[in-house]
Amino acid sequence: MTTLKERATVELGRIFELATDGVENVTMPSRYIDSVWHDMLKEPASYEAFCKRVAGVVVEHTPAQGEGEITWVSSYEEKFGKLDSVWFTDEHGVLDNNLYETYLETGHVRASWDCTPGITPVENEG
Repeated sequence: MTTLKERATVELGRIFELATDGVENVTMPSRYIDSVWHDMLKEPASYEAFCKRVAGVVVEHTPAQGEGEITWVSSYEEKFGKLDSVWFTDEHGVLDNNLYETYLETGHVRASWDCTPGITPVENEG
């Protein structure tokens, strides 16, 4: 069985992939996935390897506060299917059932965030 942390790591890779695909306004509305991201940042070599494997570049953890509709959900669903319930967990791994059920019923997510994946274009060498 896959652990919550493993699921969060997969989802982090997916959000990095969306950001490098050019999807606009990619934000991090999950406190739990963000906590996994912070843990990964403590191991720079393995974090860099993870980023390059899933996104092709090293992804910055960029402060960006906001609240509202999570606009990248439709792009996510086109590529990966429905959001995993881990997106609706707090930093302790507790699922917000109401928020998750609302998403399943409407396809929309409203949340707050305090960071976003920062993508720096890779310059051509030569």
